Amino acid sequence: TVRFRLARAGRVQLAVYDLRGRRVESLVDGERSAGEQTVLLSGDDLAPGVYHLKITTADGVAATRFVRVR
Repeated sequence: TVRFRLARAGRVQLAVYDLRGRRVESLVDGERSAGEQTVLLSGDDLAPGVYHLKITTADGVAATRFVRVR
């Protein structure tokens, strides 16, 4: 489960990248309301390994973190 908080409503993109920087899955691409958000990352379509999550909001704020898929 991926959790994040939005200060205000707007367009959000949340994607999964491999360690070479290739996007392998898009989790969110659209409008979201302000507040706490929860997205399921099942990992069923991903090989075991470490992946990079990147979230970008409409106002250009970007954040990243790593996740391990087993």
